[in-house]
Amino acid sequence: MAEYYLGEIRMWAGPRIPAGWRLCDGSLLDVATYQALYTLIGTTYGSTSANNFALPDLRGRLAVGQGQGPGLTPHNLGAAGGRENVVLTTAQIPGHTHTIYATSTAGTANIPGPAAVWAHCETPKPYSTVTAAAPPDAAMSVAALTSDGGNQPHNNVMPSLVINFIIAVQGGLYPTPA
Repeated sequence: MAEYYLGEIRMWAGPRIPAGWRLCDGSLLDVATYQALYTLIGTTYGSTSANNFALPDLRGRLAVGQGQGPGLTPHNLGAAGGRENVVLTTAQIPGHTHTIYATSTAGTANIPGPAAVWAHCETPKPYSTVTAAAPPDAAMSVAALTSDGGNQPHNNVMPSLVINFIIAVQGGLYPTPA
């Protein structure tokens, strides 16, 4: 590979990882074996003991720049976020109303039309034709106005292409502070 920095992350299209590089898959590395890399990233991406440290885990994740852009949420180095699936709650949906017109008079039609409203229904005719001047005169049953939805998660992933992310763990230039 052309010149690179220790700790540099690159996208990699192939299945075979070059020597001195590892997949960004959250693997634990030994501090003594990868001491130079450890001095750069430490336990930013995790650890299970004083003897190891984790590589970044970019499997199924998008990389996001550290910091806070104008008007955006701050992001700390090594922090993971986001959800692949989301269940919306009514608190997350914008408020809205639906005007329902109904009458307490008996229905006269089986099929709704442009001037039809819900009607009192003792026969199989649930609609009644009214004129524009006729106001609705019946309160709706609360049971007719219940919430809808399956309370199931929806996919929250944008269109994507799967590719490997690799990190230089040996060799390469040791970055000097700016």
